[in-house]
Amino acid sequence: MKYEGLPVYFTPGVIHLPTVPAYRKANKMDMGTADKVCCVALAIRDQAELYGIAFNETSFILAEIGYAFNAVMGVEGGKIVDGFGGTSGGPGFITLGSMDSELAVRLGKFPGIVLFSGGAKDMSGKEDLTPEELAKEPHKYQESWNMILESVLKGVVAMMVSVEKPREFLLSGRLSGIPEIAEALSAKLSRFGEVRKVRRQARVAKEAAEGAYIIGEGLLGGKYKGIIDSLQLRGASGTMFDHILLKGVELDKP
Repeated sequence: MKYEGLPVYFTPGVIHLPTVPAYRKANKMDMGTADKVCCVALAIRDQAELYGIAFNETSFILAEIGYAFNAVMGVEGGKIVDGFGGTSGGPGFITLGSMDSELAVRLGKFPGIVLFSGGAKDMSGKEDLTPEELAKEPHKYQESWNMILESVLKGVVAMMVSVEKPREFLLSGRLSGIPEIAEALSAKLSRFGEVRKVRRQARVAKEAAEGAYIIGEGLLGGKYKGIIDSLQLRGASGTMFDHILLKGVELDKP
């Protein structure tokens, strides 16, 4: 695509955005990957249209609960100001999330499969457990059920340090589409404010894909240009290695 000179953009991750203060980026790589930024774009459109406000007036905490990873991102004034990525936040359905450093130094070599283990599925002891099965029999898999719910709850509450008074709490991602999980999370989060699922127009595409359309349309100067401006996507820069302050280590860069 580069050789052909096509107008291709790679959507930035949260770590690349100028709207996130440098001190929050320190020693972080995954604060929310590019697809999670797309989910935020979708949520901004949704909230702006629902309440009749400008894109740069949106304010929310988004919990994106996927099959593998969970991510929580804080938006204030239409800008992403902080984020917990799937590998830096709490455990997901199949993933361990953030890791205790004492555990990390004892792993020796770090095979990639480690990232896709240690989640609620492994906690259950049932290798073929599905999120739907977990939701249908939460008492049978109580520890796994608690792990999923508390992971999201802790991430959202921690994000309230960065976004103190969000207009609402939004849910998206595959697991949020399972009624029992969405209802349980809404019940737990409702003590802090309004909770709802992100509204969508796409009937087949996932939230990230619908958000990617919004970003692409905005980059072309269409009706969602204001979302691009609000998120300051054109100001994205750097790499995920730029904010590592550790000494005595050699990072495996591509």
